[in-house]
Amino acid sequence: MGFIIDFLLSKGINVIKVFGPEHGFRGNASAGVKVSDEKDPATGIKIISLYGSKRKPSREDLADVDVMIYDVQDVGVRFYTNINV
Repeated sequence: MGFIIDFLLSKGINVIKVFGPEHGFRGNASAGVKVSDEKDPATGIKIISLYGSKRKPSREDLADVDVMIYDVQDVGVRFYTNINV
């Protein structure tokens, strides 16, 4: 399975940061575990966790963002909610 970040980078799009959900950007964190900010080991891009010390991006996090793409995989159940929407 590929990730949209990998596709964007392959097309030469300049991605400066990623905001990560509950299970971490690449889905490696267990449910309910707080996720820290980190760098994506596959790309070196900064990942800002929205499931750690904060639940939404700060003004500083968004200061250098021109375009934001929202891509959270559907888990296929209707009772699942994402508090960051």
